[in-house]
Amino acid sequence: MAFLLVFKRYAPFATFGGGFHGDNRSTPSLTDSARTMGVLTLDFAKPELSITGSSGVSFHSLLPSIRQTGTTKVTILRQNFNKAMRCWDFEVQSAGALPLAQMAFGPGVKRNPAPDIDTFIEARVTLLPTGALQINGALRGDDFPNAEVFLVNAQTGNHQLVHHFVTSGGRNTGPLGLMGSGRRTTLANISATVRL
Repeated sequence: MAFLLVFKRYAPFATFGGGFHGDNRSTPSLTDSARTMGVLTLDFAKPELSITGSSGVSFHSLLPSIRQTGTTKVTILRQNFNKAMRCWDFEVQSAGALPLAQMAFGPGVKRNPAPDIDTFIEARVTLLPTGALQINGALRGDDFPNAEVFLVNAQTGNHQLVHHFVTSGGRNTGPLGLMGSGRRTTLANISATVRL
């Protein structure tokens, strides 16, 4: 039986950071756009984790016809599967930035000048005898933008929100918090039991 842990970061504003396109929403959604997204597959039938990442389309309000899609880098930092306990213990990280920022600075720029939006999830997910999933852990990373964490049944698509973090950063001041420290700031402790 396989499940997905989906963790996304979205800008709740129509524009942010001086005119960059945001996601213009304030409520969690598995399917709506996000600035970064990581997906971790938790397979309880075999001891294997897999990851994917993607980013939303980026554009600036002054040049809305120029659009760029980026890629979120997702990395498994630690993993352990206990078959007898039907339990995954892991830490995963996602990092992604505005792809349009690199384009705006020209082709000679080797590194994206926009700072990454870093997200870390350290958790233990157990498949209980009842078929429910129990998750305990922590959501860490930059305190801008908003974050949402879902568990999804890979076979049925049924899903449930397990945490929604709301940034205290403003539309233009929030991105400044991405510069420097705070990458391992605890945004929330997660503890939930869900039946999917």
